[in-house]
Amino acid sequence: LHRCHAEGRRGRGDAAYVLHLDGLPAGGFTNWRDGRGWETWRLDGKRPLNAGERDALRARVQAGRAQCQAEAARRHHAARQRATRFWARARAAPRDHPYLVRKGVQACGLRVYRGALLVPVHDASGVMHSLQFIGASGEKRFLKGGRIQGHYYWIGGNAGDVVCVAEGFATGASVREATGHAVAVAFHAGNLEAVTRSIRESHPQARIVVCADDDRDTPGNPGLAHARQAALAVCACLAIPAFGSERSPDASDFNDLH
Repeated sequence: LHRCHAEGRRGRGDAAYVLHLDGLPAGGFTNWRDGRGWETWRLDGKRPLNAGERDALRARVQAGRAQCQAEAARRHHAARQRATRFWARARAAPRDHPYLVRKGVQACGLRVYRGALLVPVHDASGVMHSLQFIGASGEKRFLKGGRIQGHYYWIGGNAGDVVCVAEGFATGASVREATGHAVAVAFHAGNLEAVTRSIRESHPQARIVVCADDDRDTPGNPGLAHARQAALAVCACLAIPAFGSERSPDASDFNDLH
């Protein structure tokens, strides 16, 4: 499995692929930003495959899938252990951390390790699967091998009648401070639907509000498109930041509005 960059802003390391060139060329790929999951591919020749070729291809695909799943399980297990060690060594994030000051938000339970903020990636039961590192300059990266899809960072203690879902930490912190509602930080647009479904399952009676990033200058506006898809998936509400006529060119999310 090879990691690669996804198209668009901040897409570094957000995609992966595998390709087999023995026999009939075939493989698969995933873009963690688009939320579509794993997609398969094979070369379509000019003639249909015979029964033996189909069986051989099916067996190779099944073996490759089992190997990928086993490798992913090992990576995820190792990442959980590393995340726990990093978190234990870290200290509470100071209010004057440069990133927090620039974004105008509170630490909301984050910790800091060697100058970088640590944002835990939890599942619905509270198990930590990975960490997001945010540097003083705002550069973001995830712990290698950690599972992100469907997991989130929870801000706000116990859930009330309303739960908000946002892409990034600063956006989620701004929504929390402005509304007082609990917020689930999904980390990227492609994870909004999976996180929203998880919130709906764990809080079936809550009113869920998906807080979109309005990426109007990015082709397809992925922030808004994925947020709308997530809201429709669980009959949630959709909130879009309204900047008015004085909107600055780089304004896109609720932290920018804040």
